[in-house]
Amino acid sequence: GDDWAVSEIELQGTNTGPYINNTSTGKPIDLKAGYLTRYDKEGSIISLKLFIDSMKIMKQLELEPVSLN
Repeated sequence: GDDWAVSEIELQGTNTGPYINNTSTGKPIDLKAGYLTRYDKEGSIISLKLFIDSMKIMKQLELEPVSLN
C-alpha cells in the first residue's frame, strides 16, 4: 500500500516580501516546520503537505494577526 513519512526541518531567512497581507519587514525569522509526505508503491510522492507556525512567524516579524475573513 501507500507509505507515509514525517519530516521536521528548520528554516531561517529574512522577510523580504509580503506575508499574509503585510508588507516586508526586513526582519529575520527562525522556525521549525513539518512535512507529511505520502508515497505510492513505486516510491513516487503522491501527496506533500507543509505545516508551519504562522503565529510564530508573525511574532518574530512583530506583525499583528490579521483576519482572513
